[in-house]
Amino acid sequence: MKAFSNKELAKAQLQAEFLRALANSTRFKILLLLRGGECSASALVEATGLTHAGVAQHMTLMARWGIVTKRRTRTNTFYASTLAEPDILDHAATPLPKRQNQ
Repeated sequence: MKAFSNKELAKAQLQAEFLRALANSTRFKILLLLRGGECSASALVEATGLTHAGVAQHMTLMARWGIVTKRRTRTNTFYASTLAEPDILDHAATPLPKRQNQ
């Protein structure tokens, strides 16, 4: 078996960090909300029960990874998902079937 190159290891590390960003249950819930389209920060606060600072922290991390985009107006900040296939969220939220040998 061939060992991974440093480039391959670095890529795997980045991919794992990206998946960790998606694996947070609060961020996943926000992405499910954004599946319906652009949403204001205030609406996300109301829907999640987080503070504005809490929402901003999650959105900043997801924006850094390119998972969401941010648009500002004079009084509001709006977020939208950049995920090309939102159906992947449904797949991820579907429980796996139990194994036969459990």
